Amino acid sequence: MNQSPNRNNRGQGYPPRTTRPNTNGQNMQRPPLTPQQMAARRAYIARRKREIRRNRIILGVACALILALLIFLITVIVRGIGAAIADGGETTDTNAPITDMLDSGNPPADTTPITDTQGNIITPGTAEVVLPAVQPDVDLSYEAMGFASDLKDFEKYMNPTEERDDYLILVNAQNAISAADKPDDLVEVTNTRTDREKQLMRKPAEKALQALYIEAHAQGMMSPDTPSGYPLSVTSAYRSYETQNYLFSSYVQKEMGNNPGWTKAQAEAKVETYSCRPGTSEHQTGLCIDMHTLSGADVSFANYEQATWLAENCWKFGYILRFPKDKVKETGISYEPWHFRFVGRYHAYQIWSQGLCLEEYIAQLNG
Repeated sequence: MNQSPNRNNRGQGYPPRTTRPNTNGQNMQRPPLTPQQMAARRAYIARRKREIRRNRIILGVACALILALLIFLITVIVRGIGAAIADGGETTDTNAPITDMLDSGNPPADTTPITDTQGNIITPGTAEVVLPAVQPDVDLSYEAMGFASDLKDFEKYMNPTEERDDYLILVNAQNAISAADKPDDLVEVTNTRTDREKQLMRKPAEKALQALYIEAHAQGMMSPDTPSGYPLSVTSAYRSYETQNYLFSSYVQKEMGNNPGWTKAQAEAKVETYSCRPGTSEHQTGLCIDMHTLSGADVSFANYEQATWLAENCWKFGYILRFPKDKVKETGISYEPWHFRFVGRYHAYQIWSQGLCLEEYIAQLNG
């Protein structure tokens, strides 16, 4: 039986490796390479190997850089969303009473006319109060504050005079603002926590806040030895109407997921005990901040010395503790030892010294 040709058996149907057919069909010997040709061939092979190695290294580095960039972008996005969720609500304490406005997309504004001390009607829904020039009965000058730091350059922000009443704006469930309301003097908050995107707030409030942090450092309140590993710092400030709408809706969906039998109204009622509907959060004013030493806003912050110092001294810098522990009924928001609001030193002192919340103080001014 005939055997088929086999390339590995050069004697059966194939010419030897060292021969090749000539034009007459006869086998001829392959001429050996010269030393120069051998050297050139080796050099070419070595060069190609180097090129392949180099291309592989370049490709590997490029892939590593692209992967690192993707990881960085994903981390930034996740941190941003996580920070917004962590500090998006007005509180994390869910023991506050549920408000009555459950079914509407936005709470109705109070239609009862209110007036200032001179009898001028204040438009409901904005609660921007125009007050007569009343002098305090105590010395609120810079010298009387007894600061350990030189804060003279910040005094005009901490204790505004001509525009003293401009920051006395009430925003809550009864006094909503529109999606178009956005301050035109927003600046970056110097003391934003370093793991967050730079927060924004109105310039006068931010300048007064800078003074607060300078004094806090002088008073030993800025140690990084905290539960979060970060010193006292701002985790949230200005929040747009759109952002608040996203947060509130997210919380509602979460509550409905956790409680399958609930209606949307029930979920909204629960969420309103720890977050605000869009248009009813004073974060939109650019005048308030959340600041603490924890990984996320929590009532346990009240147990730390920084919270105690802030509660006792923030008025000197024009700030108030916006949602005190004993004013849940008046504010409709649970205790928030981390949430501070700028109103200027004069009004801050009046609120602090009388033990009021902002709702009570404005009601008092309106007689």
